[in-house]
Amino acid sequence: MSAPLEHSQPEPIWDMSLPTNGQKLVSRAELLQGYWPVAGENPYLLVGGSEAIRQVMGDTETFAPDNALTAVTPLEPASLRILLSYGFSLPEVLASAKGQLHRSVRKVVTSFFTPQKVRAQEEGVRARMRAVLADRASGAGQLPVFHLLPVALMQELTGVPRQDYLAQGLDEAELARYSLDSLELFWGWVEPERQQELAHRAGEFHRKLSALVAGCAERPDTLFGALASQKIESKRIVSLAYFLAIAGQYTTCLLMNSILHAGVTGQWGITLGQCADFSRAQELVRAVLQAESSVPTWRRVATADSSVGGCPVHAGQEVLLEVSGPQSDDYRMAFGWGAHRCLGALLAESECTWMLHELACWLEHEKLSLHLAEEPRWLDLLSYRAPLELKFEVRNEF
Repeated sequence: MSAPLEHSQPEPIWDMSLPTNGQKLVSRAELLQGYWPVAGENPYLLVGGSEAIRQVMGDTETFAPDNALTAVTPLEPASLRILLSYGFSLPEVLASAKGQLHRSVRKVVTSFFTPQKVRAQEEGVRARMRAVLADRASGAGQLPVFHLLPVALMQELTGVPRQDYLAQGLDEAELARYSLDSLELFWGWVEPERQQELAHRAGEFHRKLSALVAGCAERPDTLFGALASQKIESKRIVSLAYFLAIAGQYTTCLLMNSILHAGVTGQWGITLGQCADFSRAQELVRAVLQAESSVPTWRRVATADSSVGGCPVHAGQEVLLEVSGPQSDDYRMAFGWGAHRCLGALLAESECTWMLHELACWLEHEKLSLHLAEEPRWLDLLSYRAPLELKFEVRNEF
């Protein structure tokens, strides 16, 4: 079992089971030390290693998910007033819930993301990829398909069609912008003025999702309607819709960015061209999940005095689980473990692998190669990390 990692640890332990080709992995320990350089300021006990993570996530009574959606930067009174003016609230529902409520909601959500339903999406994903790539000419630019497909898949599996989102002004681009703003608000280190701007954006998004959920209330074939039929309160369903958007479909877009960046740079010893072999595509996806997932940490709070890896943990202590990073020894930990394991785990891994494989096959068939047109800007929040707006050059390889 890995002992908890203090943020001031001078030399984090790097997991060398994956080749890094000289590129240093980024640990949350470094991020924490950067924001809280003075000893005693850091509120989090950083825990790494699958055994320790299983211990914490397997004991929801001692290590509760109560802080899963708590803002990293405490919300200023002005920001709270803005959120309240929109009727914004995020009551416990799935990631932040436990007990019977959590089990009831999880049972309904699970029925929409069964392995059979996920695997049935493969040909559709591949067909969409082929159609988009077939129309693409050589040159510099982005590959927007990686932001479109996760959204389309989520809409298809939850039974809420695209037109319902469009009716609320939520096209794919706007969903991405709202999601990014919400991630920054709740998981970033935000100055008061910026926090107020983000609070307005979060409030607008919440209001649109509330209308979306209300429109599904009498449609049990949709995820939101199915939850309503089980007497789950509408405000909790909206909370779930909000979390599905920002920490479900959007983080899959971010994960795909991380995978593409790794493939183009060859960081894990697997190039994008090699991913025309499906097994290599799967290997690269899992390597990124293990060491550089778009969701590298999960949060918990101790409800009683305990210990993790021989290190004492006091009641009220916030625990930060590094589920992906230098210390990770199991790619599956990127999706959590136990009662709160991500229900979209198979979906995220599968769709990223299918998209990566199709892209690599297209490049091979067309005798093309992909190169970074410029170094990307990185999102680097407490629990979210990925390159943003990857821009590529598509070159002929004759």
